[in-house]
Amino acid sequence: MRRILAIISPRWRKPYDCERCGQKTVCGATFLGCWCSEFKLSEQVRSDLRGKYARCLCRECMERLSLDGASRD
Repeated sequence: MRRILAIISPRWRKPYDCERCGQKTVCGATFLGCWCSEFKLSEQVRSDLRGKYARCLCRECMERLSLDGASRD
């Protein structure tokens, strides 16, 4: 049942460690989209992140990347 609920809402997902900073996080994707789409990153940066990391990064890492243009990642 939890797996079905996790598809609908991130609060039912099991936390994992952000691959960039190690902080506990969960993917925020739902049927309506994901909070990571709120961040202004170029398609090249998003592609680089997908190639470098297997899972979603935490909100704080995404905020930092969007603020500094991901130039220091």
